Formats: sequence, structure tokens, C-alpha cells
Amino acid sequence: MTTLVACIDRAGDLVGGGEPPVVGREAVESLVVDVGVTDPEDSQVNCLLEGLRVGEDLSEDGEEAVVAVLSGVEDAVGADRAIARQVEALVDEYGLESAVVVVDSADDERLVPIVES
Repeated sequence: MTTLVACIDRAGDLVGGGEPPVVGREAVESLVVDVGVTDPEDSQVNCLLEGLRVGEDLSEDGEEAVVAVLSGVEDAVGADRAIARQVEALVDEYGLESAVVVVDSADDERLVPIVES
């Protein structure tokens, strides 16, 4: 079973100039270092680290895990649509069967139903 570990960034300020989604352990590790060096107290640092930990736990349990940072845009409707497109693309590419969602705010948590669908 392949599980998506989705770190949600609804505001779209996490991936910087990169094109979302950010996929894979190495890419997310690089992102967390960039974000952490810029602002070590940013709650998104903990969100990314938790996503990496969950992915590692799943792998240790024999599951295939795809860790990804899904990022929206500044307006709410656009953010929701952007996240939905990214989830669909990842499902198509990796054959995902389940997901674990990691968020750092109530605003990001609003996207859980989009990932679930």
C-alpha cells in the first residue's frame, strides 16, 4: 500500500519560488532546512519535520510512503483548487491508496476534506 504523507501549506508561502508540490524525502528535507534557517520558530518547520517522521514510521512498518508538501495560493478558492490538482497528480503518478495529512494551522486543516476526496 502506498500512502501519501501530505504537509499542507494553504497560503502558498512555504515553497518559495519553487513549483508545488515538493515531493520526496530529500526535497522536503532541503525545504525544511531552508525554512528553518530563515525562521527557526516558524510552525511550518514542525509541520515538515512531522511529515518526515510519519513517512519514516510508515516505511519502517513496511509501507511505501510518499512525503509531499502541497501548496496553495493566496486566495482561498484558488488554494483549494491548487491543492486538489496536486493531490490528483500525485494519485495518478504514485497510485496512492491512502493519506496522512499534517497541518500547522486551522486554516490548513480546512483542506483535509479535499485530500480525503
